[in-house]
Amino acid sequence: MSTLSVDTIQGKTTANTVAMPSGSVVQIVASQTTLGSTTMSSNSYVATGTAVSITPKLASSKIYLDCRGAIMHHNAHSTVQNYGSMFSFYRDVNGGGYADVTGETRTFTGTYKNLADQYHWEDVVASMHYLDTPSYSLGQTVNYKIYGRRGQNNSGNGYWHHTGGISGANGANTPQMIIFTATEIVG
Repeated sequence: MSTLSVDTIQGKTTANTVAMPSGSVVQIVASQTTLGSTTMSSNSYVATGTAVSITPKLASSKIYLDCRGAIMHHNAHSTVQNYGSMFSFYRDVNGGGYADVTGETRTFTGTYKNLADQYHWEDVVASMHYLDTPSYSLGQTVNYKIYGRRGQNNSGNGYWHHTGGISGANGANTPQMIIFTATEIVG
């Protein structure tokens, strides 16, 4: 049996030139939170507060995003209607401002109920994934946030990480852990 112990790996003549095959994992950054819920009362996307930041170590890397554990919630008010809530990944590179990672405000996950009963509500555990190819320069930080909005025909509210419902089933009304991970992968 052999053991390889090192303190630093760097290129033979220049640092940051170690060749890694495409698809190799360079680093993983995760954030964990039990923040309270974000209410979405309009059809425009709003930031939820769930975020992770990564500073890529290599040029042209891909970033695999994984967010799970949040409770997506929607409710119907006093009328029977189609309703739901929608969520997407938004990206900011080095403070340049947040925009949908697809560039077209696409929904990655959400909830939907057709012809719901009056005052009906639903909680669904979120699981969102996306392989992003951001444009950045070495040394720049790439920030990601979850944004959400209520459904198009919804006059009720949508919620990200709803407290109560599923998370309140034990009577504690304590939100569960959200884990948001950004993994840098050689492009």
